[in-house]
Amino acid sequence: MINKKCVSMFLITLILVGSTNFLTTNAEGLNGWNESQGDWYYYSEGVMKTQAWVEDSEQRWYYVDNQGIMKSNSWVQDSLGKWYYLDGQGVMKANSWFQYSSGKWCYLGKDGVMETNTWVQDSSGIWYYLDGNGEIKANGWAQDSGGKWYYLNKDGLIKTNEWIQDSNNRRYYLDSAGIMKTGWFTYENKQYYFNSKGVMTNGWIDYQGKWYYLNSNGSLATGWIESASVWYYIAENGELLTNESFERIINTKDLSSSTSYLITIDEEKQMVNIFEGFTNNWKIIKSIRCATGKKSTPTVKGFYIIESKGAMFRVSSNTICKYYTGFYGNYLFHTVLLDNAGNVQVGTLGQAVSHGCVRLSIEDAKYIYDNIPYYTKVWSY
Repeated sequence: MINKKCVSMFLITLILVGSTNFLTTNAEGLNGWNESQGDWYYYSEGVMKTQAWVEDSEQRWYYVDNQGIMKSNSWVQDSLGKWYYLDGQGVMKANSWFQYSSGKWCYLGKDGVMETNTWVQDSSGIWYYLDGNGEIKANGWAQDSGGKWYYLNKDGLIKTNEWIQDSNNRRYYLDSAGIMKTGWFTYENKQYYFNSKGVMTNGWIDYQGKWYYLNSNGSLATGWIESASVWYYIAENGELLTNESFERIINTKDLSSSTSYLITIDEEKQMVNIFEGFTNNWKIIKSIRCATGKKSTPTVKGFYIIESKGAMFRVSSNTICKYYTGFYGNYLFHTVLLDNAGNVQVGTLGQAVSHGCVRLSIEDAKYIYDNIPYYTKVWSY
């Protein structure tokens, strides 16, 4: 940067003019860099430059302050608010990382400007986001120019293939590229839905005119679900099977009954469905959660009819069942297990736990007992 020729010229000038050990802003004959009392100054045709950038023959840039002193090991802000760093030789750093004494890093671009609010890739191909202060952002979200969001760990690295949960217990997922997922996403053979802000959804969603239900863990529900004390059936593809859809399925099977009612027992889903109507024109009127026979004492499968009813039968000295409706020998619809006073002893529903009968809530067992006539067809499958 500073050559011997400049120094020699400076010394000769001092001798000739009888200068003391400081320089003036105007010194006829001075050009280039000159040193005084350990500080460097730059002259152009005898005029000292102040508050200006100076470029040398090797296209390196320096800055001199309002006293003309070359800055070094310091930051300089221009009139546009942009920051630059001058190293120990006073050279403006460019295309390089800089670490503060606090340990934080910033990046100085090709023109020496400290980069802010942008992404920078290092020589290893790793991307970092620089915040409004020019520091590598850590433990937070950053967005790219295309609107995609990423989460940066404590070292500023993009997290990938990972779930993120914020302080409000909202969950997000970052894919293999670190991009925050939105819309449908399959993870470990389960489907999840993330809204436009990337938040994992649960409960009901209306997607393209069809309804879906996401469990409390975010996974897509299938089969029978209970929501707000109402039972719904979700098809294998996750779409809500409305009564109309369910009826269309039943009405393709030519099912007949000697009464205007039809009952189905879905042992896989642990649901009893009651229809009213006639062959190929059945309308569902009630869906009931049940408990069918366990593996060692399964509920029979096939077509049967309602053939018996009773107000109560005793299971043991302190256990009874009420409102039974028989459909095949000792196979009955009846309440869950009750004590002698009629209080629930074992109220499990939705699981195959019985000795072969179909257990129901007190209310639902009484409904069948009161409303479904003899000879009604029962289809257990």
